[in-house]
Formats: sequence, structure tokens, C-alpha cells
Amino acid sequence: MRGKTAVSVATACLGLASFVVLSADTAFQSYTAEYEMKRSALRAQLTTTLEYDRDSGVYTYYSEGETKGLASALTSRRPTVHATFVIEGDSVVPRTYDVDSGAKGDKGSESISFRWPDLQADVKSADEEASHEITPGMQSPGSSDFDIRLALMKGQQPGAIAIFNKGRAENHTLEYVGEETLDTAIGELRVIKYVSNRDGSSRSIERWAAPELDYLPVRIAQTRDGKVTYTMTLLSYEEK
Repeated sequence: MRGKTAVSVATACLGLASFVVLSADTAFQSYTAEYEMKRSALRAQLTTTLEYDRDSGVYTYYSEGETKGLASALTSRRPTVHATFVIEGDSVVPRTYDVDSGAKGDKGSESISFRWPDLQADVKSADEEASHEITPGMQSPGSSDFDIRLALMKGQQPGAIAIFNKGRAENHTLEYVGEETLDTAIGELRVIKYVSNRDGSSRSIERWAAPELDYLPVRIAQTRDGKVTYTMTLLSYEEK
């Protein structure tokens, strides 16, 4: 159970009326954002960054978690996520995904390289080193949120998304809930709320995304059987 909880900390350490005309080199603003994560008695602070290289057209997302209290006893180092992707047409196309859970024995750590010409994903983890078939449009755990955000920026409603995770495809459905106004650490923000559900899971993820921040989630809550199991709340945001 403790190993599973540590991995969960690392994993988190993850207006429809608006229409914006986008080009691939201006889709997302580079930024640094900090979040507070709460899961039962566990606490962690997550720092996330997005960088864009104009020469290669590659976006790089990086997150690092700083566990506190009991959670720090469950990890041997800070959990990190490193993901790269490009934008082709209306879609985000993942290139790589690397997660270091910070857990002892590398439990939950994984590295994925996407070979799109061959429709293969090469996976390396403590449990396996293998290649798996993938399908066009599939996302990594590190690129999926950006694919959703890109659709929202184009005035499209969230729908369905397939995520390649731990050697298999996970199918998620997304439902638009409505607009709200949230009082956040960086001020009052207009947000849209949508809910995602993974096929075969009793867990739901609620996201509140701010249009003025390229639909960056300012609050995330996971629920299971109607009960909130963890939350992530935006603490700070700075454009680069």
C-alpha cells in the first residue's frame, strides 16, 4: 500500500465559447506553475514547467514533486516527470515520457519512446522492456492534458482520449460540466469544469481549467465512489 501511495504522489507529480486561431509554434505559452497536492494525510508541492524549442518544434514538460511529512518517508528521492511532444495539425503528438516515482526499488518508474512511423512504443521499467503497438492519436500520461487543452483552445468540447500507460491503452471519456468562477492563489479566475473517467475504473478526475492561462488546470480533484481522494491546487503561475 505504501509503494502504491508513493507512486500516486509521483503520478500526480500530473470558455468553450472562446475560439482562438492557433499555429503550431504559438499554441502554448512557456510557463512555470506550482501546485499543492493533498492525499489523505500526505502533502506534496509540485513544480511544473513547459518549455518550447522553436528550432525543433518540440515542447518539453517537466514536473518535480517535493514530498512533505509522511510522504517524504515513502520516497528515496524527489519524484519527477519528463515528457516531450510536438503539435501536428490539430493534435498533440507525444515523443517521449519518463517518470521517476522516487519510490524505493524504482516501483512505478517508467520510460516510453514513441516510434510513430512503426506505430510502436518502446517501454522500459523495472517490470519489463518491450515494444507495444499504438494507434494514431494515442497520448502519453505526460501529453494527454495538453491534447485536451489544445482542443479547448480551438473551441472544441472534450470528448474521448486514449492514453498509453504501463504498456497498455487506457480509454478515457471526458464530459464538459460548465463554467464557474474560482478564487485562486493568483486571483479570481473564470474556469471551465470537465470530468474524465477511465473505462473500467470507479475513479473520476475533475478539472477546473482557466481559459486565460491556455486552459491550465488550476484545480484537480480525484474522486472514487463519490469521495474525494486527492486534490491539486494551483499556488503560483509565471509565464516565461
